[in-house]
Amino acid sequence: MVWLLRWSLILSEGPGVTFPDHAKLREGAAPDRWCMATSALFERRLILMTYDREIPIGHLQRRKIESRVLIPFIEACRERFGEDATRELVIATIRRLAAEDGAKWGQTYGRSISSLRKVAEDVWAGAGSLDIDIVGESDDRLDFNVTRCRYAEFYKELGLADLGYLVHCNRDHAMIAGFSPELELTRTQTLMEGASHCDFRFRAKK
Repeated sequence: MVWLLRWSLILSEGPGVTFPDHAKLREGAAPDRWCMATSALFERRLILMTYDREIPIGHLQRRKIESRVLIPFIEACRERFGEDATRELVIATIRRLAAEDGAKWGQTYGRSISSLRKVAEDVWAGAGSLDIDIVGESDDRLDFNVTRCRYAEFYKELGLADLGYLVHCNRDHAMIAGFSPELELTRTQTLMEGASHCDFRFRAKK
């Protein structure tokens, strides 16, 4: 099966990643066995891509690379396990990885509101990935709207906006929890879902 072979090649790119029963998978092993056997490797591969090799590429390009793993994995698991079970697995994994990203950025940039703005402008919006309009800022809050999102455009071009929300927009609340337990995020709409802008409202917890 084409998606099975593509998946095995993706996994084989990473250092220290071995694919179980590789020969049997080439012969067409069932998707349920494949999904169960590779769920841990799926997460490990994303971690390797994000942390083991700090290649100087933009955040948007990194997310596009990750999508090579995410999209075939999610599609195959949906076929076998259904939407609800797949969604639960993906959400748990994405949020865990997002919290780790947040913690890493907190260590690098600091955990204050001003530090968060720097992450938003330098990392998330780096190389023109986002157009950000700052609408309010103080010592205990940061409000901005995203008026253009190349992440959303990427998934929409693939016809996968619903998947884009699941694996990209779904990161943000877990990320801020990892970045600083003293901050929280409120967001009511996103470009990925078809809104005119994303409304990010970060606050210090009271």
